[in-house]
Amino acid sequence: MLKALVVTVALGSLMLVAGDAHACHNETLRRVDPAVATLSEAERLVDAGNTKDAVAWVKTASPTFGKSKLGQSPLSDRALSVLARAAIRSGGSDYLGFTGTPSVEERQQALAWAGTLTRAMHDKQPSDPLVSSLFAESLATSPAGHPQVLKLLEPLEKSDVLPSAYGYVALAKARAEVASDKPAFLRAPLVAMENGKRSLALARCDRMVKDNAICAGRVPALVKPNQGGRLAALQENQRIDSINQVVRRSSR
Repeated sequence: MLKALVVTVALGSLMLVAGDAHACHNETLRRVDPAVATLSEAERLVDAGNTKDAVAWVKTASPTFGKSKLGQSPLSDRALSVLARAAIRSGGSDYLGFTGTPSVEERQQALAWAGTLTRAMHDKQPSDPLVSSLFAESLATSPAGHPQVLKLLEPLEKSDVLPSAYGYVALAKARAEVASDKPAFLRAPLVAMENGKRSLALARCDRMVKDNAICAGRVPALVKPNQGGRLAALQENQRIDSINQVVRRSSR
């Protein structure tokens, strides 16, 4: 009796497994979104200082990303972040809407757009160190924003959670202006103290980048785009499409 029960249970299990396998073979696989790999490469490029190609890769991911609103989707928010970084780090020269050499007014418009966007990002996620760092980068483009840069980034520096090399550059830039409006008898010791803090910020920046030209405010060596991730996504979609064709034919 026990042997018969074991055999019955085993057969039942095999039937369940077979049924699951049959069900799986009658389901189509979901395709991979190449935009994910494309945006990952855009993020790598913009953080390596190649702002022009970063903008081009965002456009390749989707021409609509630059027109999207903050909060529309996680993917479009990533794209907007890349575009803001590109605009800020290029002084407004690299922006999705530009096809040639932008004028002074156009660069100012790009920086103003990045400033508005990063402020909205910070209002939405005020406790996110990466968002705070990007907002501070935008503020650092104008001396008027330097006091707020210090307010945003010094607590992150003290807690050792400032995540961006460019954030340390913004912090160093703001510290260079700290003593400029102080009386002469206070200026010298304050300048000495802030110079020490500034050197520390730049040293931390150096440890976070492959090319320390970024920390020195120079144009870094060109980092070329890597097509590997996007090509892998496209190849995976070809494989998935082939499997799905077989599944559809077998289910008819």
